[in-house]
Amino acid sequence: FLVPMQFLGPILDEALAREVVRPRATVVPIASNQVSVGTFDYADGTNAARGGLSLTWTGEAAALSEQRGKTREVTLKPHKGSIFVRVSSELAADAIAFDAQLSEAMIAAVAAGLDAAFINGNGAGQPLGIVNAPATISVAKEASQVAATLVPQNLAKMAARLNPSSWSSSVWLIHPTALVQLLQLQAKVQNVAATENVGGYSPGWFTVAADGSMTLLTRPVVVTDACAPLGTVGDVILADLRRYLVGLRADAAIARDESRYFDSDEITFRLILRIDGQPRVAEATKLRDGSNTVSPFVTLETRS
Repeated sequence: FLVPMQFLGPILDEALAREVVRPRATVVPIASNQVSVGTFDYADGTNAARGGLSLTWTGEAAALSEQRGKTREVTLKPHKGSIFVRVSSELAADAIAFDAQLSEAMIAAVAAGLDAAFINGNGAGQPLGIVNAPATISVAKEASQVAATLVPQNLAKMAARLNPSSWSSSVWLIHPTALVQLLQLQAKVQNVAATENVGGYSPGWFTVAADGSMTLLTRPVVVTDACAPLGTVGDVILADLRRYLVGLRADAAIARDESRYFDSDEITFRLILRIDGQPRVAEATKLRDGSNTVSPFVTLETRS
């Protein structure tokens, strides 16, 4: 049985407004079972190279040095995501605006599930999320740092490991439990011997505007429970989500069936979508000095 037309809205379009990653990511249509995206490889920035290309200085009438760019191919293969729900025919018939309620619940579940995958996915039968990606840099905690805390040094070091070209398009993703740490962010003042904390002050890095929007070190802060709880790697992420690829095969398809559980007078609804995601970059980028590295994705290691 087909679901009524008013129920068959563009689920992914509706979910988009509630998602964190996909609206800021680079979305690539997948027309078949996979799509390959060619891109320049910026992993090695030694001697100011970018994508294997370097600016060279040439004398008048001298021959130019030929270069070959360094490229890589990213393959996106759609993974199947699903929601399968079973309800009584009485609920479907008697609940106020049941179709609308079910649609709302499915949209919310799709939005939350996609963000969770794009941030935490392991790449096995699902998208490869930011936290588990080889290109992501995990900043070490401070020595003797108290468990489940955020200190200014953590955030400053995370900012320092973000690829400079990503700064203007980066956002902070934080778990709700980490918000209290930002609201009370304090820089400690120690005595001359650096053996005792004798005071503290707010560095002024975290701001809340009149409309409720938040920034940290001038970059937007987005609160989402797709991040890990406070104290666990992934509770705070600094990311340039333009560098995350989302491969979309088609909009979500919903079907309704009244025959499977005919004997118990129940109805089933099934939602299927096919989607993939992974960072565009395969590894952290070496800076011009050839040793220090940066990335479009930065996390903070577990503090426990």
